[in-house]
Amino acid sequence: MKALFETIMVLAFWFVGSSASAYAQSTSKIFLNDADRARYNENVVGLVTGSPGGKYMPLGADMARVFDERGRRGLRIVVSVGYGSVQNIDDLLNLKGIDLAIVQADVLDAFRRDPSTYEQLRRKMRYLTRLHREEIHILARGRVPNLAALDRKRISVGLPGSGTRITARLLFERIGIKPIESETGPDEARAQLIAGEIDAMVFVVGRGAAQFKSISGAQSMEAHLNFVPFGSGEADAAPYEASVLSSEDYPSLIAPGSSVAVGAVPSVLAVFAWEPNQPRYKPVRQFAEHLFGRIGDLVRRPGTERGLWCQVDLAAPVAGWERFSVATEWLARNRERPTRVCDETADRDRACYEAFLRDPAPGIRIEDPTSPVAATLYASWRKGHAECPPSLLP
Repeated sequence: MKALFETIMVLAFWFVGSSASAYAQSTSKIFLNDADRARYNENVVGLVTGSPGGKYMPLGADMARVFDERGRRGLRIVVSVGYGSVQNIDDLLNLKGIDLAIVQADVLDAFRRDPSTYEQLRRKMRYLTRLHREEIHILARGRVPNLAALDRKRISVGLPGSGTRITARLLFERIGIKPIESETGPDEARAQLIAGEIDAMVFVVGRGAAQFKSISGAQSMEAHLNFVPFGSGEADAAPYEASVLSSEDYPSLIAPGSSVAVGAVPSVLAVFAWEPNQPRYKPVRQFAEHLFGRIGDLVRRPGTERGLWCQVDLAAPVAGWERFSVATEWLARNRERPTRVCDETADRDRACYEAFLRDPAPGIRIEDPTSPVAATLYASWRKGHAECPPSLLP
């Protein structure tokens, strides 16, 4: 018995010692020497997005989750919170580690009054692709027939440096009105509007924004809240375009089955204009090739902002902006490939992917449908299936 006890104790000490040794070996890899640390940072790109609750941050998270290779030798995408289009441009040009920024397409127009700054911006910035549209929401008390009727009204135009403030002021200048402006964020502006402290608020954001959906029917009726419709020609000039808000977007603010014509401004994935001989060019090029070559993965992967990615057309021009050379070269090499993400094929492929996750092929087990492993297993399985088997499709 004593001999057995001693044997068990020896094995126990050996197991603990070997486990500790293995743990020490795995954790020791955390500490890198200067040369390895430099190599680790060679493939990192920084992307500044937007504020929590907005649309930019989820897009950045999607790109990081789908394209990040999670290794010290592969592409790494570090996503940062942003504080408005002007601040994002400032970060892109001046903040160390930021290579990409999501901004509104009209942010360049805000600098046209300073020709020197405007030309420098055009030299130092490019765009990879146009992203989704952001609707210009103008919510007012009472019935306001058009934008011209907002002249001399008390209006919240967004915080300093925000995309909303840029768009509001450019738009008001275009149509020749001079409201009494206040600079507040959307949450504070909404409270002021409901309380009657201001006459209207502007907020540039994708349809279905929580800031408006959270307004109850009772609040809407009591304050007589209505979205201001855009008249003919009020949002036709580039970079603005026409859009629509519907009762499905805001059931408490728009009557069932009705819609309101509004303007919209595209969002843009901006990039610093790195040259091929500069160190940051390599990881940015790698990111761009992932984005253009695998953008369909952003639609197929469960949990992504599919509705926003479906608005992307990789070949769409952006007025006033010059495309990054890597994107131009990719489009030239791939003329036969579709540039819109959500065509019939993409929809069918996503349906196949979701069916695969619900009922994987024999011998395949998926623990977490949102993990990169699930996408890898699906890609491997699809190599043997040129078309999705009809039995998998709904």
